Formats: sequence, C-alpha cells, structure tokens
Amino acid sequence: MLYAKKCIIIELVRKVRGIENVCYHNILKEELVLNKTELVAAVAAKAGLSKKDADAAVAAFSESIIEELKKGGKVQIVGF
Repeated sequence: MLYAKKCIIIELVRKVRGIENVCYHNILKEELVLNKTELVAAVAAKAGLSKKDADAAVAAFSESIIEELKKGGKVQIVGF
C-alpha cells in the first residue's frame, strides 16, 4: 500500500514538474515535495480553473483540515 502511494505521488510530481523519461528509482532518491505553487498549478490544470480560483480552493481545503485538527478531530483522506 505504501509503495502504491509513493508511485502516485511520484507520478503527480513528474507531471507537475514536466519530468519525462526519468526512472522512478532516480526520483525516489530526490525529495518528493510538491510545494503550494505546484499544487495550485496542478489543481488549476485538472479542474480547468484559474490559478487564483485554484489557490482559493487549496486554501479552503487546507484551512478545513487545520480547523478540524485544532478541534482535536481526526482527518483521514482515503483513496490515494
């Protein structure tokens, strides 16, 4: 299961950064961090939104998670 999650993250990072023909093994050696700017760009492209609207959606999503955690709640995102 963990391997499958890594593969999904690797594929997302590759697509957002425009990395072509790079072996997964080499990508695993790199830090797999998708920063906010890259996430906003990916959401905008996938959803057909402007970057401004995608930024608002990403902000709302992260704020919702933060609020729940501050209340002592749990956040579980399944399906990755």
